Amino acid sequence: MVRLLLGAAFGSTYTTTSTSYNFQGKPLDSTVTETEAPVNGVTTNNRVATTSYAYWDSDKYYRQKAVKDPGGRISFTDYYSNLSQYNNPVGTWGQKYQVWDPKYGGTGPGNGTGIDGWRTTVYAAPNQYSGQFSYDSKGRVTSVQKLQAATAGTPSTYRYVTTAMTYGADNDGSWGESIKTVEDSGGINRTTSINQNPSYTAITTNGFTPWGKACDTVDASGHEFQTSYDMDGKVKFVYQVGYGNVASYT
Repeated sequence: MVRLLLGAAFGSTYTTTSTSYNFQGKPLDSTVTETEAPVNGVTTNNRVATTSYAYWDSDKYYRQKAVKDPGGRISFTDYYSNLSQYNNPVGTWGQKYQVWDPKYGGTGPGNGTGIDGWRTTVYAAPNQYSGQFSYDSKGRVTSVQKLQAATAGTPSTYRYVTTAMTYGADNDGSWGESIKTVEDSGGINRTTSINQNPSYTAITTNGFTPWGKACDTVDASGHEFQTSYDMDGKVKFVYQVGYGNVASYT
């Protein structure tokens, strides 16, 4: 299916956008053409820019696989499959697994031929991703690995920083919310924790409201804050123990 949109004229030029779609109504190719107004009966195409898209199969729920911009640069996203041979927990199915940013390399169109060939042969190098995600059986993110630095060369090097998350149970007052976050896990280990003994980098939460919002916290310097909420769950005021109200909202 192709749709053609005529843009408004700007001076002596006008633009048109032509887009083709797949069976789900998702774009395959979107072409923007900037055209000069006819001069002496001759029309000149001044600029043509096409953005193309590729998608995964049903085991990854037809999620978007790759985007090729008008300059030929390709961004790529992989997802957790629901196929049994991968043994992925149900909570991960269709969730984002790895992403590749074209400015850090690692992606290419492959050797597919024809206008659509690249959609099946597009690839991403396993060790050159810019982000990676892990989940628990309930689909909650347990770790995020982000690219911190990359150097070109043979071989190229990619260095990552990891943030790890731990979650509470449904019956411990946390209502399954995050109870511990460790930034730069394995590095500086900057920790935000709940119901745990804080280190000098930690924030401890001592209490929750009946609906699971933190209402009593202690920061890394030992300052204790108590938060009051209205019936809609919005913050009414924040009280610092030993000091008094530090914030109020109306």
